[in-house]
Amino acid sequence: MASFDRINHQYLLRKIKTFPTLNKTIKAWLRAGVIDGREFQSTNEGTPQGGAISPLLANIALHGIEEFITAKFPYKSICKRTNGIKRGYNFRSPVTIRYADDLVVIHESKEVVERCKELLEEWLEPIGLKLKESKTRIVHTSKGFDFLGYNFRIYSAGKTKSDKDSYGRMLGHITIIKPSNNALKEHIQSLRETIRYYKTGKQEALINALNKIIRGWTNYHKINSASKTFSKLNHLLFLMLKSWASRRSKGGKKKMMRKYWDVQSWTFRGSGITLMRHSDVKILRHTKIQGNKSPYDGDFVYWGTRMAHHPDLSTREATLLKRQKGKCPICGLHFLHGDVLEVDHIIPKSMKGRDTYDNLQLLHRHCHHIKTRSDGSLEIAKKNRKTHIKTSTQ
Repeated sequence: MASFDRINHQYLLRKIKTFPTLNKTIKAWLRAGVIDGREFQSTNEGTPQGGAISPLLANIALHGIEEFITAKFPYKSICKRTNGIKRGYNFRSPVTIRYADDLVVIHESKEVVERCKELLEEWLEPIGLKLKESKTRIVHTSKGFDFLGYNFRIYSAGKTKSDKDSYGRMLGHITIIKPSNNALKEHIQSLRETIRYYKTGKQEALINALNKIIRGWTNYHKINSASKTFSKLNHLLFLMLKSWASRRSKGGKKKMMRKYWDVQSWTFRGSGITLMRHSDVKILRHTKIQGNKSPYDGDFVYWGTRMAHHPDLSTREATLLKRQKGKCPICGLHFLHGDVLEVDHIIPKSMKGRDTYDNLQLLHRHCHHIKTRSDGSLEIAKKNRKTHIKTSTQ
């Protein structure tokens, strides 16, 4: 799609549907103009890039595009008769994925994808946007496509590695997601420019700068099949650093290697700092998010089980929730959003139970009350309280 600088202001303000005071503020901000250097540029359309709320307003303008495509091609169960034999199949809605102004539509039928392209052009027209021809193409997944720095492609596979459909049937291919060639080239260029910038600088400063670049890039790409890419980058970076070191060293190769590398582990290290390798970052397989779940929907049970890092959960609760796979050990039911959860000691502390994870469980509040009444800890607590009262009165 075209840049956000073309978004129609009137369309955007109608879609926001806010109260008049805020509406006037947003309208004034949109038309305030931009100063580039010493030049003033008016903004009669679009959301100025670099503005504090530009990404939010642009996403508001494009919100609903996924539901629009799904509504045009609803899920259907279709039956046909061929030679007197009744055959049925399911027509699945196209899958639409959007991130800011990047968009992908996936469907098994080329005709449906072509129709989606026409519908998208119609939907974008009143916003003031259009599909960018140079970046818009229709391609089969066997040839692959790039999206957000990743390359998505299917490859032929045997029975042991083939993907399966929702019915458990072999598809005969496997989907592999890896860093795109463009993302790889940009990263290599970034490493090369950084090394060139520090060609006369200290080794420690170079390592600090490279570590920031490597850490950010590998953390972004660690959720896909990037092991071979990471190993390749290790080798390329070694060659670039070897060239950097040879220009600074007057002795032979052995002296140079001992000066800048730890020869035993072959790590590029300075005084108290070591260069991280791309392959030091472990690959983390992504698990698909259920339906329309969002980290902001308040369902801390789902996100606590999935991520164990939800801000509304303590570390102990999140760990237990993940270990129990979202189930209460007493009633055996899944925790639901809105349930009151409490941490329980399996062997009560009054019976010398330890405060460790192997003696802890997460329960519904009512299940916790039932368990407390049945394990004898309630009676012990009452006796201890009576003893404490008698001792204090004496």
